[in-house]
Amino acid sequence: MLKEIGSVFSFLTIIPTSNSNLETIAKYMYIFPIVGIAIGLIVGSIGFGLSLFLDPLIVSLLVVASFVILTGVHHTDGLADFADGLMVNGTKEKKLAAMKDLSTGSAGIVAIVLYIVGLIIAISLSTGYQLFLAILLSEIFAKFSMVLMASIGKS
Repeated sequence: MLKEIGSVFSFLTIIPTSNSNLETIAKYMYIFPIVGIAIGLIVGSIGFGLSLFLDPLIVSLLVVASFVILTGVHHTDGLADFADGLMVNGTKEKKLAAMKDLSTGSAGIVAIVLYIVGLIIAISLSTGYQLFLAILLSEIFAKFSMVLMASIGKS
């Protein structure tokens, strides 16, 4: 079971394992919230500790940097592609082509900047244990929602 947890952890973070494959990850997707607990505990502890002696805006910047370092913000490219597709005028095919284009357009870049700035501002509104709890719960719920949507959505 530790091998499977390692595979799922490797999929959701940038920490590599030698035995990671998509079949194992799909089979053990129900472990995602456990990995969310681990990520939340790590980043939440960093945020809690730093909030004891640093300004909230600096803490939130460092918390976001911790998320980037630990998770690699894997799905940010999807946000950029989605924004590029939204901003294209024309048919559904043109919008899909913009989303599949390997280069990021201006709408995608603006979406990423707004996302990161908004995240930093939102995190800066909490300190101490409240910050720790918010990070922990958001990671657990984010991973749980991935499992839920995969179980009820179409393949």
